[in-house]
Amino acid sequence: MGSVHSSYFLGNSRLTGGLLKIAALLEEGGVCGIPTDTVYALAASCKNPQAIEKIYNIKDRPAEKPICICISSVEQLVELPVFTSDSIMIRVPDHTVTCHLCDITGPLAITSANPSGEADTCLTFLSTGTITIVREGCVPAVKVRQIFDRLKSTMV
Repeated sequence: MGSVHSSYFLGNSRLTGGLLKIAALLEEGGVCGIPTDTVYALAASCKNPQAIEKIYNIKDRPAEKPICICISSVEQLVELPVFTSDSIMIRVPDHTVTCHLCDITGPLAITSANPSGEADTCLTFLSTGTITIVREGCVPAVKVRQIFDRLKSTMV
């Protein structure tokens, strides 16, 4: 991670532990699901072309279809690796968590988390009243359901 910005986050938020774990996974060549201002996205470090290829494999995305580069500020454009093509899509999301993550990791390759050709993954499904937990993660399923029920009740 080696970013000067990580000390900023550690000093100003008790909740950055998860963000630093995600940043470490990205630095190691992993692919992570992250929120953006519009949809949930799959992210990989721009420093690692093999990780970007993993996104294509996960989504079954056609190789000719480009992936967007997510940055927290225009200044991060200088950090883009040399393997970036001549024509790229750049996005500075209006989402604090995503921007903080880019501050820690540098530019990220991102694309919506849906399988290629299917609808984007966003929170609009809440109005349908159902939730399916495919795999329980670090947040217990019971807690996820409680949060879902609370969000659903505010939408009515």
